Amino acid sequence: MPLRWPARLAQRLAERRHAALVIVVAALLLASPALWTEPVADDLLHELILRRDPAFSGLPSSRLDLFRFADGDRARTLQLMNDGIFPWWTDPDVRLSFCRPLSAATHVLDHALWPRQPALMHLHSLAWFAALLATIAQLYRRLSPSPFAPLALLIYAIDDAHAPAVGWIANRNASVSLVFSLLAVLAHDAWRKGQGGWLRWFSAGLLGSGLLAGETALAGVAYLLAYALFLDRGSWRERALSLLGPLLVLAAWRFCCLELGYGVAGSGVYVDPAREPLGFGRLAVSRVPILLLAAFGLPWADLWEVYPLVLPAARTLVWCFAILTLCVLALALRPLLLQKRAVGFWGTGSVLCALLASTTFPHDRLLLGVTVGSAALVAELLGELASSARPDWRRFVAAPLALAHLVLAPGLLLVRSATVDQLTQLMQTAHAELPAKVVAERTLVLVNPPADPFAAYLPLYWQTRGQPRPREFLWLAIGDSALRVTRVDARTLLIRPSSGYLSTASQTMLRSVSRAFHVGDRVHLRAAIFEISAITSDGRPAEVRVRFERSLDDPELLLYRWHRNGYVPLAPLLPGHSITLESADFKQLLFG
Repeated sequence: MPLRWPARLAQRLAERRHAALVIVVAALLLASPALWTEPVADDLLHELILRRDPAFSGLPSSRLDLFRFADGDRARTLQLMNDGIFPWWTDPDVRLSFCRPLSAATHVLDHALWPRQPALMHLHSLAWFAALLATIAQLYRRLSPSPFAPLALLIYAIDDAHAPAVGWIANRNASVSLVFSLLAVLAHDAWRKGQGGWLRWFSAGLLGSGLLAGETALAGVAYLLAYALFLDRGSWRERALSLLGPLLVLAAWRFCCLELGYGVAGSGVYVDPAREPLGFGRLAVSRVPILLLAAFGLPWADLWEVYPLVLPAARTLVWCFAILTLCVLALALRPLLLQKRAVGFWGTGSVLCALLASTTFPHDRLLLGVTVGSAALVAELLGELASSARPDWRRFVAAPLALAHLVLAPGLLLVRSATVDQLTQLMQTAHAELPAKVVAERTLVLVNPPADPFAAYLPLYWQTRGQPRPREFLWLAIGDSALRVTRVDARTLLIRPSSGYLSTASQTMLRSVSRAFHVGDRVHLRAAIFEISAITSDGRPAEVRVRFERSLDDPELLLYRWHRNGYVPLAPLLPGHSITLESADFKQLLFG
């Protein structure tokens, strides 16, 4: 495949005085379809908190605490379980609480100036993305002064992996925090180059501001460490001391977060590296290669949680492919590493960012910091090979990189920006058989929603749209495996998933498998009592007995099951009779 055109493109960009401005405008245009998408997932939660809706007493009361999803308070957690936002198996002590007051303030501003205007909220997010691109343009210009810096900016700006981060209103914190932390890197570079001692403290202040906007600011710490290793010209002692300010800011931020009750605990998806170093290391081994593979091309990291639902062996195959791809890329970049310090800087920073992002499940929205380094590496590799006349095996590596980042990415960014609300669209279709007039003021039970979001966000969806809600709402299991339902007596069902409970990552969001259940354990909710009647060998519930507050024949109790692409009423069962519900068809759900 001819590779001359990336060099010509890089040359033209380098010759254009306003190339960076053109790239930023082009990226905003490609991401602009997000302006017409609906609020999704946590956006619904934020809307209720911002307008101080009293419907759910378990939600945070402070508008600057939009990201305190579970704070370890048992009473609040039980209330969210009774509301159907959390499942019955939630760990009562679970904590998923993030300190992001600066980002929360941007949402408060949205609510004050243009409430219930998603287009303007998206426009606000795009403004932060523009600020991020402008910051990265300066970063490439100062730290990677080569003819291929504008090409790196183009690769970063049109990367379709950024669509979930930029197009999801609730994820604005990633852009806000990264702007501040990368400005901290720029200020640090200026200080180390003798442009003013005050810049040392200014850099620390910017990093602290970034951390108060979101954990994505840790990318700044990663690039500061990489800077000390590869770009700083001082002695090793001076380099180590130069990191003292950022490390003190990091320590102070961590201490204050813990003292104020922020942090993660009890989750099987989110992990705190300081509290669980071994668990974090185990998860990082699987997650880091997937994040880096997505940063350098395809497939999307978002698919990591979908693989087991479509093909059991898919995860292993993709992980092996990721390791092989990264090894080949490392070999291809090795000659450049020996020639340019900046290559080592970008590579190390990118890997460290991926490591820091692996505290939760792989997703493209986590790549904003990772791709700052990977885009620079791709630009350097494409530029060198395209300008060389000698045959080189690395051309076989560069060709797919050019295809992914310069040919496919713009179109994919356009499409993915237009579909960031896909979950909301799927929910609207799936819940069409749950008419508000039918469920209003009754007890609604979803037996087997296909995935957690199809149940957890349903109460928020109803409330934000002003639709009547059930008097009580709960869900019994997840339909990602076949489910056997047995009626024991007038008020009791026996639920047995073929793979047991907590069998997928999404189910362990609010309870780690390390928090084992035991036979006889009970969970008391208003609408029903859940009792563990059998467990698996690793301590997961294998079967649960659900005793409802009213008879299963009571017309006020509505039981719905998942069937194909939506919910349908569960056929009445006689005592002693069973029915097996087939697992959800995710290929049909996502692509049908």
